[in-house]
Amino acid sequence: MLESDDKVAEGGRRAWGHKPWSILCVLLPLGLLVGTGLSGLDFGTHWDENEAFLQPLRTAIEEEGLLPHRYNYPSLGFALSMAALAPEAAASLGAESGSGSSFRAKALALLPSGEEEEAKATLQQEGPAKSFLLRLRGLFLLACALGVLWVHLTVLARGGSAVEALLASSILGLSFEVAYHLRWVAPDGLLMEAGALTLLFATLAMRRARPKSWILAAAVAAGLGCASKYPGGLLLIPASLAALHPGLAGGRISAQALRRGALWVLAVVVVFAAVFTIVTPGVLLDSDKFWADVRFERTHYTQGGHGPYTVAAGWEHLILNLRYLGFQGLSHYPLLAMGLALLALLGAWRLWAEDRWSAALLTFLPLAHLAYMSSVRVFLVRNLLVLLPFMAILAARGGAWLLEKSPADKRAWLAGLLLGVLYLTNGSMLIGSARSIGEVWPDQALQELAADLHQRSEEQVYLAPSIRQALADQGLDQGLDRLVDQLSPDVTSVVVHSKNGIGGGANMSWGFHPGFIDWYGSREVNFAYYPTWVADKLVWVSVRALAEHDLYVRQPPSK
Repeated sequence: MLESDDKVAEGGRRAWGHKPWSILCVLLPLGLLVGTGLSGLDFGTHWDENEAFLQPLRTAIEEEGLLPHRYNYPSLGFALSMAALAPEAAASLGAESGSGSSFRAKALALLPSGEEEEAKATLQQEGPAKSFLLRLRGLFLLACALGVLWVHLTVLARGGSAVEALLASSILGLSFEVAYHLRWVAPDGLLMEAGALTLLFATLAMRRARPKSWILAAAVAAGLGCASKYPGGLLLIPASLAALHPGLAGGRISAQALRRGALWVLAVVVVFAAVFTIVTPGVLLDSDKFWADVRFERTHYTQGGHGPYTVAAGWEHLILNLRYLGFQGLSHYPLLAMGLALLALLGAWRLWAEDRWSAALLTFLPLAHLAYMSSVRVFLVRNLLVLLPFMAILAARGGAWLLEKSPADKRAWLAGLLLGVLYLTNGSMLIGSARSIGEVWPDQALQELAADLHQRSEEQVYLAPSIRQALADQGLDQGLDRLVDQLSPDVTSVVVHSKNGIGGGANMSWGFHPGFIDWYGSREVNFAYYPTWVADKLVWVSVRALAEHDLYVRQPPSK
C-alpha cells in the first residue's frame, strides 16, 4: 500500500513557513516566460484561433447568448475569450443606446467576419481585429503561465527546498515548448495550468491536518482542466488520490477507511462534473451539438487522421511521444533535454523511496495520459504539454537529491551551476526566439543558411532556384561551390521553401524528431514538430530522409 514518509509530511506542513524569498524567486522564470511571451505575441497566423475561438465568440454575441455552438474543445477557452471583452463591457455601461446594444456593437467590431481565409487575412492587418487577437493571446499567456507558479508552490508544499522549487519552476518556465505554445489561443496551455493547479491542491490535501477543503479544491481544478480539453478528465486521478489519502495513508486499511475514501472520491467526481458543466453548459443546453462534436473529435483521433500528423496507434505513437518528451520537452537542446528527462526518472525513483503518495501523484497521471494519447492516430505534441509540469517537478527532485548527496561545501556552487546552465541555454533560447519574431523575411534566414552552408561545404546540396537567387542577391553565395541547380544521385540534401517545396506520396509521413530537418526563419514554433505551420521557413533535409518518408522535392515549373 502507498505510504507517506513522516519527515516529508512534517516538512510539507512547514512549507508555507519558508522565507518570503523562497516564494518570490519564482518571479525569475515567470518573468522571463511572460516577458518573452508578450514580446512575441505578433507571430502571425495560427490554424485554429479564428475557427475555434473567435468565430464561436462572434456567434454567441450575435445571438446574445452564452453558448459557442462549437464543442470540439470544451468551453473554458471560450469563457476566457469572453472575458477578454471586459473593457468593452465596462465601456458600454450606461450607454444611451443601452448597455447590451452598445456592448454588442463594440464587440462585433473587434471580431472578423466572412469566410475563414478572409477572416484570417483581416487578423493579420493592422486594425481592431488584430489588436483584439493580440489582447486575447496575451490573456491566454498570462493565464497559462500561472502553471509555473503552481509548480513552484507544489515543491514547497511537499517540503522541498527553495532551490528545488526554483529548479522546478525554471525547468518548466524556460522550456521552449512551453513558451511558444503559451502564446497561442488554444486549450493546451490551459490544461497544463489546470494540471499543475490540481497537483498543488492534491499535495496540500496530503500535507494538511484538515484536508477536506484542499480535496474539493483539487476536484475544482480537475474540472477546469477537463473544461479546457477533454483529456483533462484524467486529472481525476490526482484529485482522487488526494481523496483517498486521509483514510489510507500509513498503510492501515479498514472497511471504514475504504468507505470514507469511496465517499470522498464520489464527492470529487460530483464536484468535478459540476465544474465542467458550469463552464461548458452546452453539455445540457446544446446537447445534440455537443455530443456530435465530441464524436467527431473521437473519430478524428482514433479512425481518421490529420495529414502528416497521422501515425500508427500503439507502439509507434508511444515511441514518438517518449522521444519528444525525452529530447525536446524540457529543452530545445536535445542533450540538455535528455539530461533533464533522466533527472526526472531519478526523481521518480527517489520519490517512490521517500514518499509514495507524492510519487503516485506525479506518475500515475503521466502514465495514464501517455497510454491514452498513444492509443490514437494523431500525433500533436501540444497534447503532451500537460505532462511537462509533472516532469519538471520530478527532474527538480532528482537534481535536488544529487545536490543533497554532494559535499556540503560544494552544494551552493553546484546549485548555481545547474541553474546557470538552464538560464544560459533555455533562457537564452526564449530571448532569442522572441527577438526573431518580426525579423525581416528572409534576410536573417538567408544569413543563417549561408553560415551553415559554409560549415557543411563538403556536401553537395540542391537549393531551390529562388533561394539560390536570394543568396546571390545578398552576396551570400561566395565560396559555395558545391551547390547544384538540378537534383541528381550525387545530391545529399536539399534546401527548399517550407510552404511549397516538399510534396508527399500516398505513404508520406514526417520524421518527428529534431534531427529530421534544419529550418531557418523566425523561431515562433518548433517547425520540426509542426510542418504545416503557415509562416515562411527555409527547410534543409537530407535526400535519404525524404525517401524514407515518401517525400519529394517539388520542382518549379519549366519556363
